[in-house]
Amino acid sequence: MTKRKHSYPPTPIEDQTAIMKNKISTQSLYLDETERKRHESAISQLCEELSIRRSAMEGIYEEILLELKSKAHIQDFLYIFVDRTIRTRYRQSNNAVHRRPLRPLSIKQSE
Repeated sequence: MTKRKHSYPPTPIEDQTAIMKNKISTQSLYLDETERKRHESAISQLCEELSIRRSAMEGIYEEILLELKSKAHIQDFLYIFVDRTIRTRYRQSNNAVHRRPLRPLSIKQSE
């Protein structure tokens, strides 16, 4: 039994999966060269500030960009929102790793 091909546009999940598998070039994420340069600059800055490999950051950035782009009415400032989202997730994951269990103040620790 063969699958029927349809002409419906892909859902955001299908888009995301295709990008992850490199079926869609990253060029299609950007409207023009100016937008691509803006996002490339944001990726470079995040890599430097968060000490993350560029290849890893590009995957994360493009995944979030695709998610936000599908919901955005105005796309001029998407690079700012992607940047904020990545920084928030990075902070949350960093806090989760380094968080110590809270202890009540009334209990004294014996040494």
